[in-house]
Amino acid sequence: MKSILFSAVLLLSWAGGAQAPATAPVGLKDEPHHHPLFENDYARAWAFGITGHQATLLHNHDLPYFGIAVGSADFINAVTGKPEAHVTLTDGQVSYSKGGFSHVARTETDTPQLHDRAAPPAGSRTQSVRESHR
Repeated sequence: MKSILFSAVLLLSWAGGAQAPATAPVGLKDEPHHHPLFENDYARAWAFGITGHQATLLHNHDLPYFGIAVGSADFINAVTGKPEAHVTLTDGQVSYSKGGFSHVARTETDTPQLHDRAAPPAGSRTQSVRESHR
């Protein structure tokens, strides 16, 4: 069974058609497919997973993050205000997101999609440093 695992690059992250539904987005802590794994003053990591034919709630990604694909993935990324995108990731693929968006992730296959991601906690020393350099 194919799966994907996004492992956070904690040292490098700034600890890092149709459109998404028009409902109010929830924070990651309130999205039931996201589960916190680790948090300190510099980084926050969480696990994310959806089984086949499931979707997340519309949720926010406020901060930048890095990920490394371990395994492959095939899902739909529905970012608010943009056309849906069909995303495929290969084993070992590195990705980066600058954050600042809300989206729904869903799979239209029977294959579970598993991820780990990281970003700086809000109000952290790293976030404060990043914001002071804007």
